[in-house]
Amino acid sequence: MRDISIPDVVFEFFRLCKLEPLEIRKGVWQVQIDDVLMKELDGWRAKGRLLQFTFDKKLAETYGAELIGPGSYRINSILELIRKQATLSHAYLPHTVFHEPSIRRKVTQRLGDERASKVYVLTNSLLYDEYLWMVMSISFVTHQKEEQIQTPLVNLASGKLLSFSIPTHLFCSGRPPSENISRRKTTYKQAYTSVYHHLTQEVSLMDSTWAAEALDRLQEERSKLEAYYEDHLDEQKRAEKTRELIKRASPKVQIRAIRGAVLYIPLFQYRLMEVLKNGQESIRTIYYDPVSNSLEEAATKTRPD
Repeated sequence: MRDISIPDVVFEFFRLCKLEPLEIRKGVWQVQIDDVLMKELDGWRAKGRLLQFTFDKKLAETYGAELIGPGSYRINSILELIRKQATLSHAYLPHTVFHEPSIRRKVTQRLGDERASKVYVLTNSLLYDEYLWMVMSISFVTHQKEEQIQTPLVNLASGKLLSFSIPTHLFCSGRPPSENISRRKTTYKQAYTSVYHHLTQEVSLMDSTWAAEALDRLQEERSKLEAYYEDHLDEQKRAEKTRELIKRASPKVQIRAIRGAVLYIPLFQYRLMEVLKNGQESIRTIYYDPVSNSLEEAATKTRPD
């Protein structure tokens, strides 16, 4: 599954806000932000200003630019604003993005090679599969916070969880005609649950050194706290401070959905005649999915009504 870097998030955010940061020197950008957006980012007292930023600590110190990195105020304010939007949009990818004659050749050649047969296209139809695309945040929280962004994609017709880099600039807003869309077999809730379980499993396989170090640090701070209160008789206050420390410094993993979109991605249907070496003929209906580069027989595919 593809991770999205912090620069990717920042530049995509500005693009969606119809702003284009200017690189004023290598690794340092600036962008003019108006009053409305600055208030959304920094609160109602904020005013529009020229924001200079970088992703490099040395450049931030040298030029006085705002450093945007894991756990920084700015990346957190951007992600929080995205979360507030609670946007579930719809978009479709036109079939013209793909070169149909090349797909036709690929399908007939692959099927012909499988059974040493000759395959002819009788008719073809341009359909769509429905996908749930999500931007998910995985936060590793201790005394500081680090965040990863992942973008899982679930095919709602098959339930398959896929990794696919979404070329957002190629999509058109809205949805195609309903008669061209494959029927869903997976609900949004089931798709989200599948993604959540997948990410949970991924996290369980990650290096947990950060959590062990956080627990060691927590134990050190707890020992200092207990030593401080050793000669104090206020047990209630000591217990309260201990609870606060554990809540603040215990290692935690948080998985949250930031944004989602229902995407309609082309599905190519071919009605074929297959001629075997012995002359036997058969009619087959095949679906080609360009995302997973897979073929399915009509018997296993739920067609649109």
